[in-house]
Formats: sequence, structure tokens, C-alpha cells
Amino acid sequence: SQPAQVEGQGSVWNANSYHWEEKPMTRWCRSTLEERFNSAELSLLDGSTTLKFFNVKVDGEASNTIRKGKKLVIFDLTIGADWTATARDEAGVFLADSRGRLDVRDFSSETLDDYEVTIQGDGKVPPQQRIDTAAKTELPEKIKDLLSKFVDDLRARG
Repeated sequence: SQPAQVEGQGSVWNANSYHWEEKPMTRWCRSTLEERFNSAELSLLDGSTTLKFFNVKVDGEASNTIRKGKKLVIFDLTIGADWTATARDEAGVFLADSRGRLDVRDFSSETLDDYEVTIQGDGKVPPQQRIDTAAKTELPEKIKDLLSKFVDDLRARG
């Protein structure tokens, strides 16, 4: 897949946005992704379990570039986070909790639909392992939704 192209407008000095112009976006990407993961509360197991991230770390680089009036969003990022999830019954009574790790590798403008999401769980007993299994099966799609919205917001900037 090609880097995302949209109509772009360069700086005042860049008449018709013809010349190559690059705007660093790494700091914005890191802080935005860290904030979004840290504030996310994801629902698993038909809403009985709530998963939250902590120790979120984003590495890599990102920029918006403009050339010949076309804006190109270029990024190559990795995301790592720990997670904790708590299951409750219909009355809100605690059932179990578990912890684990999320890693997103090769999340880039070149691999928008083909990056790697790895989820590990530390559950030792069946109620925890049930949460871990749900995280492994349900989280990838939720992560893809979160990252897709992030890419839309990144494209809109600059």
C-alpha cells in the first residue's frame, strides 16, 4: 500500500506547495498514542470485563510531507503497553482479574493493514485464563479501530 496522499498546502514561502516540505510529527504521534492508550477502557466478554492499558511506550518516527501539492503522511511506529483487565458479574461483583502485555510492531504508513499485534496474558487459573483468551481474540480488532482513528487524525493535521 502507498503512503496516504491528500491535497496539501505548504508554507507561505512554498508557492503552489511545489517544493518538498517536511513537518515532523513524531512528538505529536507519541503523546497522542500514549494518551489514547492510557485513557482507553476496552470492553471484553460481552461487557463483563474492562481492560485498561498502562506503561504505554511509543517509539519511532513520523512526519507530514508536501510535494507538488500532495500531502504524504509517513510514519513507522512501535507501541508497547501493559494491560490489566477485571471481570465482574451482572451485579458488579468482582470475579477475576488478569494482566498482560500488548505489542504493536511494524505500524507504518507502508503497512496500514498489515502490522503485527501481539497479546500475552499472565493468567494462572481458569478465570484469569478466560480473560487472557478474550484479550487475545477480541483486542486485535479494537486496537485496529483505535489506530485507524489515529491515522485519520494524523492525516488531518499539518
